[in-house]
Amino acid sequence: MTKHKLHEICEDYKAGMSFEKICKKYGGLRVYIPQVIPDVRERIIEEFNGYNYELLATKFNLSVEKVREIIREHRKLTMKQMD
Repeated sequence: MTKHKLHEICEDYKAGMSFEKICKKYGGLRVYIPQVIPDVRERIIEEFNGYNYELLATKFNLSVEKVREIIREHRKLTMKQMD
């Protein structure tokens, strides 16, 4: 599903469309809702000190594994930019 479709669903909901009508209009579509918003991702990267996975997980209501994944992705991106 594109972000555009997700935006449409949200707009329909805010406009007062009933759940039943939303189901009829968008039924069968797969919806992906990201667990982490970009701002939180950036804050985790900024606050990471090399050891505080558990603290960040608690602070941002994420699993330790999710925090590790965010740091891992950031490191990969940083390494690619250095090449």
